[in-house]
Amino acid sequence: MVTRVFPIVLLALLLAGCTSNVQMANAKGQVAHCQTTSFGVIGTLVAASMQQACINDFKSKGFHQVTAAAAQPAAAKPTAAAKPAAAKPAAASSGQAKQQ
Repeated sequence: MVTRVFPIVLLALLLAGCTSNVQMANAKGQVAHCQTTSFGVIGTLVAASMQQACINDFKSKGFHQVTAAAAQPAAAKPTAAAKPAAAKPAAASSGQAKQQ
């Protein structure tokens, strides 16, 4: 039994993936996104390192981390009558950062 379970668990760990998106803003109202995507154990470690480097880079330029709702322009924020859409994970290549 153990000989059957171990390869399945190992394969699941190697193929597991994750996506992360950190939104940042500055005093001028500019918004930046540090997005990473990875697969596998090593890919996850590399993606985490690249995302932290992206965050540190924008922090050195005067940006600070914000929640998704705070990063939206005032006109795009949902009102009491509007029902917010479900959040979808961002898909981007590892370490991709974009500034709006």
